[in-house]
Amino acid sequence: MSILKTILDCGKEIFLPRDREPVFRLFARKQELFQKNKTERKVFLRENYRGEKQLVIPDGYEEIGFNALEKCRRLESVTVPGSVKTIQSRAFAECPNLKEVTLCEGIKVIDTNVFTDCPGLKSVVIPDSVEDMRGGAFYKSGGLTEPVYNASKTVLYYYPASIAKDHLVIPEGVERIATDAFIKCGFSEVTIPSTIKKMDRRIFCDCENLKTIRILCDPEALCKGVFSQCDAVLLKRDGSRFPWLETLKYQGESLTEQCVLKKAETTLNEGTLRKLEGRHIVDLRTDHIDDILFRSLAEQCGKGDTKAMLRLAEYFHKKADEKQLDFYAAAENFWMYFASERGDENAKKWVRDWTEAHPYEFLPTAISVPISGGFGYVLNALGFFFFEPGRYYNFKEPDEDGVVEVCSYADEDGPDEDGFGREIYFDWWYLTDCLSEAPEVGCFSSYSNLDRRNLDERFKKARDKVALFIKENTKKENGIC
Repeated sequence: MSILKTILDCGKEIFLPRDREPVFRLFARKQELFQKNKTERKVFLRENYRGEKQLVIPDGYEEIGFNALEKCRRLESVTVPGSVKTIQSRAFAECPNLKEVTLCEGIKVIDTNVFTDCPGLKSVVIPDSVEDMRGGAFYKSGGLTEPVYNASKTVLYYYPASIAKDHLVIPEGVERIATDAFIKCGFSEVTIPSTIKKMDRRIFCDCENLKTIRILCDPEALCKGVFSQCDAVLLKRDGSRFPWLETLKYQGESLTEQCVLKKAETTLNEGTLRKLEGRHIVDLRTDHIDDILFRSLAEQCGKGDTKAMLRLAEYFHKKADEKQLDFYAAAENFWMYFASERGDENAKKWVRDWTEAHPYEFLPTAISVPISGGFGYVLNALGFFFFEPGRYYNFKEPDEDGVVEVCSYADEDGPDEDGFGREIYFDWWYLTDCLSEAPEVGCFSSYSNLDRRNLDERFKKARDKVALFIKENTKKENGIC
């Protein structure tokens, strides 16, 4: 099968069939493309480092590259100028003698694990200009003796496990707590102040002793998944325990439980049945796929029409077995919950009624919500026709703009870009949260994970197009011109 490879040539995109070009030549073209992008963006790379103990990165650089100064044993201090907008992942990771870091105002993005395993660091101040600081920046940097805040002390980025007390009271005045802020901290109780306006996802990662979180702020400040990996933690506000549905939401858990779908002619052996004990096993049904009504409703669902979602749920309800759970009942449950997540009041009431009738149970659905992965033929059977039946797709959760990143295995060859092993390629898409395409976005065909990182700006442009498409459609639906 020919898979198209996109490269940049003279400012235009051209397409090369990768299976018609020798691997070594494609490898050279990819490296040339990456280097061209880095040169244009004025990226500080490892070859720019001359072994200084006190490094002052010259003003004018716009980015510090991936792994740029990783494992530099001589490096003791570094100053990053405000002209740098992005510090890529692991830029200063595993620098054992790095003691002092000065980050100037102007920096916008600090990627994952930038200062991971830098035991000599004692304190760091993050500029107020930073808009996006991703998780794990100070993981295993055990020498920090104070929390890491922004310059205004309104954002708490990291709290060292070594100074954590049994009961932590986060100071009033803090407005945001960032992802992984309390990774591996040993406290048993935390109080969240009333001034908090936003709490990122997964802030209490691997806090094994944590038992109680007292929340003084408005619950609207809590994002979905803010307390993920805190399954046994008691969430309290005004002295009362949070309702179960809200607790699931803040723990990043879904009320849905995906059924095990099998083809009707398939018989599961005893060993498989033992492994699946306690799971709902149902036969996949596809005899409705060519039904005109089904396809019409599915098309409207793809546009975000929650009323159509309820009608599609009703469509499946009429086909469902009244005596036992089958695929159609699981599909009905999926669309009711999917509509509730998109704000439909009737669907939300249906979910509340179901949880009251089935306390502390999970709703069996044909596929989990949010969708994390699935074969195309299952997605087709639910009404998502974008996907090829024979392929498996991986999904990220919808981002803050409702954009979903999707990838699917495409091909592989060797050696990989480190000169070893095999390089695995994926096709990448950006879709709406209803898994529909936006116009003129298309597919990034046959790119590895390393390609994905190096061409982040191009991927981001595609994501932004989908975000704009969703925003414009939402305005139309609300009658805003």
